[in-house]
Amino acid sequence: MNENENILNNFLENRPIYLAYEDELKLIDIMMKLPMDWLIKNEDEFIEALNTLDISHTCGYGFLSVEESDDVIFENFCNWLREVEEKTHISVIGYIEDLSPEELELDIYRRRKKINSNKPDENEYQFDNSTDLELM
Repeated sequence: MNENENILNNFLENRPIYLAYEDELKLIDIMMKLPMDWLIKNEDEFIEALNTLDISHTCGYGFLSVEESDDVIFENFCNWLREVEEKTHISVIGYIEDLSPEELELDIYRRRKKINSNKPDENEYQFDNSTDLELM
């Protein structure tokens, strides 16, 4: 890999600020494959891509698309960010709060969503099937 290759910028070029969820996953994959020395030499590009991911995931509601089976991807990425900070001294720990399924409390969101999906629609008319009607 060429040290000066703009791999993250090239990936993000022509993509909207709010990435599609699939693009978020691709960006994570690309980032995690980058060597630490590349991150150090291209810190601005790395932080810019991380900002795009963060904005997309939070303001763009990408986190709502995270399937429970994808939690491990984001957990691994957050662990990798800790490693990046430790090895490169690039300040990235602050991004974990917005990208971690645990920090975002996605399990609570999913439980509430499941409970609410099992409730009848409030606007839907409910028939009373009781048999204790009195006739006058």
